[in-house]
Amino acid sequence: MTAASTSTVSRNFCTWAVFLSPLFEFLELKPLPGFVEEFLPREFIEAGYEDTETLGDATETWIGQSENFDINYITFSS
Repeated sequence: MTAASTSTVSRNFCTWAVFLSPLFEFLELKPLPGFVEEFLPREFIEAGYEDTETLGDATETWIGQSENFDINYITFSS
């Protein structure tokens, strides 16, 4: 999409992850009451998950493994 190499995208992603990580620790990111319920699929409610507070889009981005342990820890996903 950006016509940049994989290593460049990887370095940019890791840089922003390291930069924003401490910031997100102090932000209250919980949505307002009732906001998530408007977007919950009917199947969630029928399965008993009507108290869900967060929905994620599960987007995956491949990045190269860094030699820096701290960066690998921040960007690790199982």
